[in-house]
Amino acid sequence: MRLKAVSILCVLSLLRPADAQTAPTGTQSSDVVVTAHLTPHCVRLPNDPLDDVTAKARKGRWVWIEPNASGSGYRYAYSLPNDTNGAYHTELGQWRRAGNALPTYIFRQPTDGTPSCIGKRRPPPLPDAKDDDDKDVIVVTAKVKAQMSGGQLQQLLKSGPYLCRSVRLTVNIATRGAVGLLWLNGGFGEAQTHDLRGNTGWTTIILEDGPVAWWYPWTGFGVEVSRGDVWIDQTKFEIIPDATLNDSQREAERRCQSHDLSRARS
Repeated sequence: MRLKAVSILCVLSLLRPADAQTAPTGTQSSDVVVTAHLTPHCVRLPNDPLDDVTAKARKGRWVWIEPNASGSGYRYAYSLPNDTNGAYHTELGQWRRAGNALPTYIFRQPTDGTPSCIGKRRPPPLPDAKDDDDKDVIVVTAKVKAQMSGGQLQQLLKSGPYLCRSVRLTVNIATRGAVGLLWLNGGFGEAQTHDLRGNTGWTTIILEDGPVAWWYPWTGFGVEVSRGDVWIDQTKFEIIPDATLNDSQREAERRCQSHDLSRARS
């Protein structure tokens, strides 16, 4: 997947300038508080079985964490190039860990509606790396670049319900010392993205893409982090209503629908 650094819409939502900001839903975890001055590091959930598997995941090869076929426990699986059998699909609302250096990341994936997060573990200090975790200043050197392995939380959905439709992703993000991006891919191999940098309070980001390619097996979105911490809340993925499509989107959908959709995937 080739990423294109294009931010479609970014609606700043710094809430109120009080010391403590609540998450947009008001369901923020009691032990994780994002303030107007500083977003916390990502914190694991206690006794999360996903963490044991994440710690053992192979480095240097793209893998994801998925439930065992038996339905008990988890395992890490390899991504297969050009795999179209749908084995890698998730359900909408189901975040999945994926990357080529998962043991170097911290993840939090609650099921109670509180925010999720992903954080890159801080490497040992390097003499030629000048950065301050609490400032939006990062000097990237060759050694630092070597430590920026990929890791993300993602949702990859079966394309069937979205074929030839324009899609919209809305998500609330807060960051700490971050270098990363939010991406949305409608299935043409070139994602729409929004860069995540430095320290921010809760910010509402909206990306639009599509129409989802009539021949593509998936559509999806995710948060990729190479440094720092990113918190995620109130994710909404939807088909853009016909009445709100612009002329370009409407014409692109018409052209897509002119193809034979018998290859559509449910």
